[in-house]
Amino acid sequence: MTNSLIKMFKRYKERLNFNKELLFSEIGAFIIGPLSAQIASLFTASRAIIAFGASSGDYLGYTSAYAISSFFDNRKLYWDNKKRKIRKLFYKHIAKFIIGAAFVDVVYYSARTYVTYFILGFGLAPYKAAFFSQLSTMLLYFGLMNIMGSVMGIIKKKATS
Repeated sequence: MTNSLIKMFKRYKERLNFNKELLFSEIGAFIIGPLSAQIASLFTASRAIIAFGASSGDYLGYTSAYAISSFFDNRKLYWDNKKRKIRKLFYKHIAKFIIGAAFVDVVYYSARTYVTYFILGFGLAPYKAAFFSQLSTMLLYFGLMNIMGSVMGIIKKKATS
């Protein structure tokens, strides 16, 4: 039993690390997204602008948290101690991630903005609407990001033997 769990962990280690980075990025999004929705609501009563503000803040929080957590998780791959500089692999992974995430972001943030707009129609406070919309679209986000990571080669499956 234990041996099979170890094999399974080794096989899916990259996927688990990738999802750990996504979880850290969501923490950043949970902090900034509702805050930006609340700030936007101070200047306008338009649900569309508040929803867009929530999604923009969410994006800002998630990208900054993802970049930090990804770099520190993979610093042995990305940082060259001898030369004291970042390796080219880091830039390749960032380029792949930006290309893949562009598609995911269009789908996810369109859905998230619409859900925030819809929830705001119930009269909830903007920060609550942003929080609940993010909670309700998180499964879509994780699914799309994992598909993108596999397709773009960011996540590689290791063979078990």
